[in-house]
Amino acid sequence: MAELNPSFAPLASGPNDVPMTTQVFVYGTLKPGHAAYDTFCKPWPHKCHAAIVAGTLYDLAIGYPVMVLDGQNQLTPAAPDQPLAARHQAIVQGYVIQFDHPDVLSHLDDYEQHDPAEMAQFYPDIPLATVNYRRVKVPTYQPDRRPLMAAWAYIMTSDQAQRLKGKPIVSGNWDDR
Repeated sequence: MAELNPSFAPLASGPNDVPMTTQVFVYGTLKPGHAAYDTFCKPWPHKCHAAIVAGTLYDLAIGYPVMVLDGQNQLTPAAPDQPLAARHQAIVQGYVIQFDHPDVLSHLDDYEQHDPAEMAQFYPDIPLATVNYRRVKVPTYQPDRRPLMAAWAYIMTSDQAQRLKGKPIVSGNWDDR
């Protein structure tokens, strides 16, 4: 399993202050403990940190999740002892994986594409190109809502999640589906 690091070290920088690591927020099949993590994340040197993002998580009939960002994409601060559920803002729970090599993104991009045969089976009337994931930078937060760092994440729009008949996962945790 990945090294679960309670406090990330500052990012290493190279010439001209260019980060030498790549951060990716994972919230479903790429999380530690899931099969895709072993195939697509584990082979790359990395550190792993529990994190949350402002958004809603959906369970798709095809067997994997999709994250939809909220409009502001920012978490509102709250008292540290206030439970997440009481803060009245949807969150997605996952991990920021800090990879030591940027080439991991091309491998993850390939993984995050829908399988045309599966899509045709589950969603025969939906053109594949209209429901692809997009990779975007999102602000991530520690579970207590303190800012963590920007990370890449694979998302869809609310309209895409609805067309795919996504069911909201109220807890924001893929493992609770």
